[in-house]
Amino acid sequence: MRKKTFPREILWNLLKPMGGVQRMRFDSSRCYFQYAIPGLKLGIEIDSGLIGRINFTKYNKAQVVGWHILRFTEHEIRCGIAASMIDEFLHRRIEWKKGKN
Repeated sequence: MRKKTFPREILWNLLKPMGGVQRMRFDSSRCYFQYAIPGLKLGIEIDSGLIGRINFTKYNKAQVVGWHILRFTEHEIRCGIAASMIDEFLHRRIEWKKGKN
């Protein structure tokens, strides 16, 4: 029987080698990201699907101070959509930096 891998574990295994951290504050308030890659100013959240509980102020604050935010459902993490989007973000970021030099 195959061991079940949980979405948080999948995401952490993907982000840790990239310099990822868990539960990172991005400003002096109590706002934090569930996961982040600080060197790229990339915050990553796992959504529960409860729209009424989303803290839009937190996301707006993060963007004002220069953070990029990716939000995924557990299904998107399990089926590889999250990994593809993070990979695309990294490639576009590299291309953007090349263009600035």
